[in-house]
Amino acid sequence: MRDSLELLLKKDGHRVTAVANGEAALALVAKRGVRPDLVICDYNLSGVMNGVRTAASLGEALGSPPPVIILTGDVRVAISRDIASHGYLGRKKPLKARALLQDVQRLLETASPPPEPALAVDTPADFRPAESAATIYVVDDDHGVRETMRLLLTKAGYSVETFESAKAFLSGYRRGTKGCLLTDVRMPGMNGFELLAQLAAADHALPSIVITGQGDIAMAVQAMKAGAVDFIEKPTRPTELLIAVDRALRQALSPAERSSRHKAVALRIAGLTKREREVMDLVVAGLANKDISARLGINQRTVETHRAAVMKKMGASSLSELVRLEMAGRPEKSLRQKGKGRAAVS
Repeated sequence: MRDSLELLLKKDGHRVTAVANGEAALALVAKRGVRPDLVICDYNLSGVMNGVRTAASLGEALGSPPPVIILTGDVRVAISRDIASHGYLGRKKPLKARALLQDVQRLLETASPPPEPALAVDTPADFRPAESAATIYVVDDDHGVRETMRLLLTKAGYSVETFESAKAFLSGYRRGTKGCLLTDVRMPGMNGFELLAQLAAADHALPSIVITGQGDIAMAVQAMKAGAVDFIEKPTRPTELLIAVDRALRQALSPAERSSRHKAVALRIAGLTKREREVMDLVVAGLANKDISARLGINQRTVETHRAAVMKKMGASSLSELVRLEMAGRPEKSLRQKGKGRAAVS
């Protein structure tokens, strides 16, 4: 259900963070600075708190409570009263996708915007750069994004150069410099994919990380086929950014480390059944469960079962992580052929 809601909302253009219970949701707010514009909770959750208690605790932690939708299959009057007494919108399961999207749109339009959070540039206390002499190149047409990344990466110990366009980066980049490229995909003029193609054509061995928006998994796959070693999604969280940069630099410095990661992921993939592998390939390709069901000729519940098994066996907690792992398990030669350029496995 969580995966299905995440896919539905992302396809409708929303940024989505999905977790299993209230404790995990509160940790996102407290430790990772997530500020949701809307909360959708199942009433019956694993852990200590139910959906209503989770939503109430999130409201207290945020200071400015967001609108809340509580989903439940329990028809008891006491539960309906509990939801209504907190001012939350209650919806019975099963709920049609269109009805839920209409509720989401209406609540977002009527909710007052939360205050902007302070600029988050704190780095983990134990973080150590893989290569302190490395230069991180940030290419993004959004000045605010460039400055946020510059502050964070500089505080982490890296040298940072920022560029407002791909063309400006190509003019200023010094071939052979140790470092890593962080580039947005959607930019006016030359976009991120075209920038990767230019680097590949010039045979630049610069590890590149692509920044995608709104959970666009298909775009992330396209980027890695084009030569990116990794991708991150907006809004970019500080810890996620630092981990991606560190991983890219370590693998660029050590082919053995890259090979070891590839072998470890390939071993996980080998542990999947034939049907699980088929489901994983279609999930990574961006297909929804109902489309996978039609493609493979199996019912949707069976698809969901296989999908859950894939996530568990691969050790992936999100679709983005599953994509990274699946791409990392592909032969490097295969990625080069499909991307028609240099491609390193992340």
